[in-house]
Amino acid sequence: MLLRRDSPDRRHAGKRRTLGSRDGLLDQFAPELTAGVLGTDYAVARLISAVVLGAAAGYATYLIGRGGRLDGELRSIVAPGAQETQGDARMPRPSLSGFAAQASSVGLYLAKWLAVAFFLEALIVHYVDPAWIGAILGSDNPWSIPLASAVGIPLYTSGVAAIPITKGLLAAGMGGGAAMAFLIAGPVTCVPAMAGVWALVKRKAFAIYLATGIVGSLVAGYAFQLLVRS
Repeated sequence: MLLRRDSPDRRHAGKRRTLGSRDGLLDQFAPELTAGVLGTDYAVARLISAVVLGAAAGYATYLIGRGGRLDGELRSIVAPGAQETQGDARMPRPSLSGFAAQASSVGLYLAKWLAVAFFLEALIVHYVDPAWIGAILGSDNPWSIPLASAVGIPLYTSGVAAIPITKGLLAAGMGGGAAMAFLIAGPVTCVPAMAGVWALVKRKAFAIYLATGIVGSLVAGYAFQLLVRS
């Protein structure tokens, strides 16, 4: 079944997609790892920023989309009709082997990204001049927070890997507000995330996605700098 561009399902799907695009900010491991590596203040601020940013994106999409301004912004999605699918209401019983497989998958995921992240952190700490980081991304530079948001485009890898990288940048002289902007903007502006969203939506919806992510990261960075790291 092909959803029509002007159907209610398409419009609601576009709204849900813009709101759901913030899922990268709420990675299932991010709050605990952020608190353990960077501190509770970063973890709480990151969590609040993710919730507020997701709600803002959803409301912005809803308000802009009223009157049909975002009709047809979701790319064609082919889904099977009801007669083509087989229902299965059974609930499989939990098993030890299933738990072990899931635990192994999660462990490998964490180990892979954390190994890359700690390697990059070591490179930053040992080979990047702290004076250079401090001059560009330090609290004394009024442009440090926008620059930190821009750094996330090529450098950001995943919600887990970004945490040790941020720790290394902080150790090298990065300001707290810039660090928060990097953590918030990274999942939105990194190339893989933008490519994934572009495959689902068209220009107007993509512009809303990108604008809310960038503006939200700047607001979060400046607020963190003023309220927490002043």
